[in-house]
Amino acid sequence: DDFAKKLVYLLDFNELVNASDPDTPVETLQEISFYSLLAIISIVRENQAAQDIYAKHGVIPAILKSLKAGSYEPKKTACFCLTAVVQQNDLNKSEVI
Repeated sequence: DDFAKKLVYLLDFNELVNASDPDTPVETLQEISFYSLLAIISIVRENQAAQDIYAKHGVIPAILKSLKAGSYEPKKTACFCLTAVVQQNDLNKSEVI
């Protein structure tokens, strides 16, 4: 549960920018967010229990926020992540709609 909460936090690029040291390169924060999305994809794919845990920690709103990012690459990864979180999970699908 704590791990899920931390990963959801790390995927939120804007939150990372606000909380990080001002000297931290933006690219580093983007990588953290990107790899958090990849980790979540790996964990929740075809695993409804994990999907439910991550949904409880706000992964869907965080992913939707990532979809508003300016560059293409984070959006593509966020789409894959959102698909993994809602796949065969009607409750999570309803949160997106």
